[in-house]
Amino acid sequence: MPACKPLELRGRLLGAERTPLVCVPIVGRSVAALLEEISFLRAAGPDLIEWRADFLDAPADPRQWLAIATQLQAAAGEVPLIFTWRSVAEGGQSVTIDAASRCEIHTAMAASGLFSLVDLESALDATYRDPIVQAARRSGTAVILSRHDFTATPPVETMLEWFSLAQQLGADVAKVAVMPREDDDVLALLAATAQASRLLRIPLISMSMGARGALSRIFGHQFGSTVTFAAGAAPSAPGQWSLVALRAVLASLVSHGAGR
Repeated sequence: MPACKPLELRGRLLGAERTPLVCVPIVGRSVAALLEEISFLRAAGPDLIEWRADFLDAPADPRQWLAIATQLQAAAGEVPLIFTWRSVAEGGQSVTIDAASRCEIHTAMAASGLFSLVDLESALDATYRDPIVQAARRSGTAVILSRHDFTATPPVETMLEWFSLAQQLGADVAKVAVMPREDDDVLALLAATAQASRLLRIPLISMSMGARGALSRIFGHQFGSTVTFAAGAAPSAPGQWSLVALRAVLASLVSHGAGR
């Protein structure tokens, strides 16, 4: 069985922690709103902060995006940042910036060294994905390759293929998020995560979204998911718990000996 290679994130080991790291997305549509979200979150103590850049209203000038990223990194302090620009096809916001400009901005973020991780969708065309991955490699930024389905939960075999594809494409972390239509779908996501954690060498992130899948955000770590997502000022995906509530439940599990 391959041994998972933990990913070091400013003193924390993604893939070797007793409990999942808790990541909170920031979804402000202005720089002021983003900075206010980070200020609130710093007091609450997330392990990771994900900047969902597809929510931001900003021009297509990479220099302005770099200036914003510098402000966010300074505000986050020692909390590692993830840069994510989610496509509409996988649950992101509709934006006016064209694909070429988005790729240029995404590449600049990956090359900046301001982020600990950059999230890319594995389904993206290689002409978009590859320059960003290469920029991340040069700057020492870790790469999450992700796949989302906001309408259904595919078969376990398909989700295993998604996890495996991320590793084949050179990801440092593989992420799969799906929407359950029935209770058994949540079990399918957890089963796929457990199987992938035994087969792959990289850390995994997985979740079953919506109210039905909310328990996967608590117990996913028992099956091999290394990160769980909580809501900050506003949720970025259906089914996210508040950071305070999620922390309390995870702490209770650890106190009762349920840590992985």
